[in-house]
Parts: sequence; C-alpha cells; structure tokens
Amino acid sequence: MRTPKKYAREEDLLRDLQQGVSSKDWGEVCKLIWTAQRLRSRKFTPILCDILDNHKNEFTFEAAVDGLMGIRDPSSVPALVRAVEYHQDSDDGFHINEKILNTLFAIRNDEAIEG
Repeated sequence: MRTPKKYAREEDLLRDLQQGVSSKDWGEVCKLIWTAQRLRSRKFTPILCDILDNHKNEFTFEAAVDGLMGIRDPSSVPALVRAVEYHQDSDDGFHINEKILNTLFAIRNDEAIEG
C-alpha cells in the first residue's frame, strides 16, 4: 500500500485524484481524498461531488462524504442531497446516510437545512 506523497500544490493532488477516479484506482482515491480533506480546499468539491453522483463504490462513496464534511462547501449541497437518497446494501444501519445528514447540518445554509 502506498502512502500519499506530500503535495506542495493542491493542483498536483487534484490532478492525481482525477487520474485515480479515471483509472478506477479506488484504494488510491480514498487515500487521496483523506489527504485533500485535511487541506479543506474547495478546489476538491467538484471531484468529490462527481464521486457521489457517478461512482457509488462503497468505500470511495463514504470517503467522498468524509471529504466534503471537512471542506463544508455550500456548492456541494445538491450532490449531498441526491446522495442521501442512496442506500448501500452493506450499510444496514444507514451510517453513511447519517454522515451525509451531518455534513449538510455542518454546512448550515438554507439549502442544506432544507435538503
């Protein structure tokens, strides 16, 4: 297992994250999401929303929710609202859906509360 390298520029991390999604290297994508989450940059919101909308791989989906929780970007609200309707068969306790709701609550704008 590789550890994400330290990134001097957010653009380099974003590029690697996009490449990981394109190549469907979900293990690497998860590690990169966790790295991006620590940066709390809104530059990562579009790729994380894309994962929620188009790549409902179990662990990658949850990692994207975790990433968006760290970023708390209001522009992620529509994707989070769409994602809350999704249920993974392996998540009997709806823990991921709870994380989505917590992320919406953390954003705290009218659209998030309504969602």
